[in-house]
Amino acid sequence: MKKLVLLFGGFLMFVSSTISAQDSRKYGIGLNYNTENTLGIDFIYGNKYIVGGGVSFGLKSYGVGEDYTDSAFTSSFSDQLLESKDVDKKTLSVYGIGGYKFKKVKLIGKLGYGSQSTYYNYYDPDRIFGENGYYYKIFETGGSVLIGANIGVEIIKNIYIDGGYDTFNGGSFGLTYVF
Repeated sequence: MKKLVLLFGGFLMFVSSTISAQDSRKYGIGLNYNTENTLGIDFIYGNKYIVGGGVSFGLKSYGVGEDYTDSAFTSSFSDQLLESKDVDKKTLSVYGIGGYKFKKVKLIGKLGYGSQSTYYNYYDPDRIFGENGYYYKIFETGGSVLIGANIGVEIIKNIYIDGGYDTFNGGSFGLTYVF
């Protein structure tokens, strides 16, 4: 998944750099905070018809203590699992963008895929796994299709305030700067 994100980002940078020689007012970058505690970065191109892509990633680790994800030894201590109310977290999503720009308003649709991880928090009373006895493991638990919409309103020349919703990241709020 990380290789896919890097390839996608490199492709977008290549497209925007080759197109910028033709018209420097057609591409932009947006930054969004999402209600599922993720941060989204969007890359757009287009004067009237908008195309592009984006990525969002989780802002916080929900593990308590030290990360023992890659340790096989800790599996014999599975009886030390702590109860946790909210361990399923969004980790990464990649999506394409398509839309239309009116004079001061842009309407955008998103379609992509997001992955999710589950954090299992444990406590070791003998403190074998860390100073305070707390440790965690992370497991990829699949993902889901991302479908969403976004609206942006130009508040200052070339700066848009954005709001929207998608099925993976929830509600979003952010800014886009068009070059």
